Amino acid sequence: MFGIDPILATIITAGGIFIVSYLINRQHFRLQYEKIIEATIDHLIKDGYIATRKAKDGDIELITIKELKDVDF
Repeated sequence: MFGIDPILATIITAGGIFIVSYLINRQHFRLQYEKIIEATIDHLIKDGYIATRKAKDGDIELITIKELKDVDF
């Protein structure tokens, strides 16, 4: 009727669905990784395993070990 084999049309449609699903899931998991990393760093800061300070622009900066050696506790 359309001049295309129904099996070929099914394969093309299934392939398109697979590609779109893969790209959506890849983006979703990338966002999840960012949330997990952020939560882990926040937890380490809260428990005192990572030293931080507030920057002038309000962001949190990690303090290097070299800078910590210069500070008396």
